[in-house]
Amino acid sequence: MNAEFRRNLWLELSTHRLVALPVALALVLALVHAMSDDPWDSVAATSAWIAAAFLGIGGVRRAAGSVGDEMRARTWDAQRMSALGAWQMTWGKLAGCAAFAWYGGLISLVVLLAAAPGSWKHSGAKSAALIVAASVLVQAAAGLAGLAAARKGHSSGGIGLLFLVLLVVLAGPTAGMVSTAEAGALWWGGTYDPVNFALASTACFAAWAVFGYYRAMCTELQVRTTPWAYAAFNVFLTVYLAGFWRASEPESVSGLNALLACGLIVTASLTYVHLFSEPTGVIVLRRIQVRFDRGELRRAIEESPCWPVSFALAAIASALIALLFDARLAEGHALHGLSLATIPAFFLLARDVGMFLVFAFARQPRRVEAAALFYMILLYGIIPGLLHAAELKGLAELVLPPIFTSPGKATLVAAAQALIVACLLVWRWRACRRAEAGA
Repeated sequence: MNAEFRRNLWLELSTHRLVALPVALALVLALVHAMSDDPWDSVAATSAWIAAAFLGIGGVRRAAGSVGDEMRARTWDAQRMSALGAWQMTWGKLAGCAAFAWYGGLISLVVLLAAAPGSWKHSGAKSAALIVAASVLVQAAAGLAGLAAARKGHSSGGIGLLFLVLLVVLAGPTAGMVSTAEAGALWWGGTYDPVNFALASTACFAAWAVFGYYRAMCTELQVRTTPWAYAAFNVFLTVYLAGFWRASEPESVSGLNALLACGLIVTASLTYVHLFSEPTGVIVLRRIQVRFDRGELRRAIEESPCWPVSFALAAIASALIALLFDARLAEGHALHGLSLATIPAFFLLARDVGMFLVFAFARQPRRVEAAALFYMILLYGIIPGLLHAAELKGLAELVLPPIFTSPGKATLVAAAQALIVACLLVWRWRACRRAEAGA
């Protein structure tokens, strides 16, 4: 048996827990049965919510702290040097740290399957499958968030775990039992049963989350990988989201337009996510530069963070939109003018990336994420808002260029801002190199 999984079982499943939990669940469900006018329906519904609570709240909390707890106990470095491979460590932590949550959740799901009445619109088996898939998704995502925090030197996954708890409430029994959509889910011109589509989507994203956690564990254990999987996820998410847009507006949005627009949104968003969540600094860039200088291109790619992949894909999406986007859309449409606005939008993205790196390349970088986020809020909201309130529209547009209403001017302004930040970045990089040479 996997040593990490067995160790977590010893920690999570004591004799007292193994005995007390089924007794407590039996007492709760007996009380629900006694107090309800429709006892078996109430027992099944209560079991579903108990399973979601165990797996979505307890499981998420334990999965998020799987690495952070080891860091606090100062045992993580020893685990990284053990003989366990990345996949063994991945499933050993995901399944082992949440073993007690799965113990309670699976007992509740068995009760759900046994008590679910035939009058339900969706079967108990389908509801249980949706709860399991959603639980795997949020636990793997929480584990990935915790591991990203650990790579940043933090022992906690942060407030982002709150959103994961909300996700399991929405994607668990609520979607399986409360959904009453009759028209079905519209996606890429097809109409699908909403629960079947939700189950397939959740299972697919759960598989991506587990695979993403495994790849992050490979990076943490210094197993060589190239970012092809991350690039594939960018493409998958683009196709998935574009399907809803295309289906909702089949007359006005072509498949190509939906793919290009969603591609830019997805890749730009993931650039920000990974820029803020991955270690990015002078040491990382110097290591990559050394690999390039030695002609070790594959090793340089293996040691690069993921955000340059999304950034490069965003550049490709911007160029394709400028060249191929169908601009014959009605005035006021959400995509009207996007073919001209995409270039200044990409320059603003490049400015933000450069600004983050300016703070990351400081001699003693501290609170890089907070500093970059602070200046982004100033540039995108507070300063333009104050200038507009003072009726200084011209100055406001020099801070936040109007990419849709005046794309030509916006391109010049955004390019100038990106160039200024690039000059600051070069200056900061040269200062780091001089300090390195002097040392």
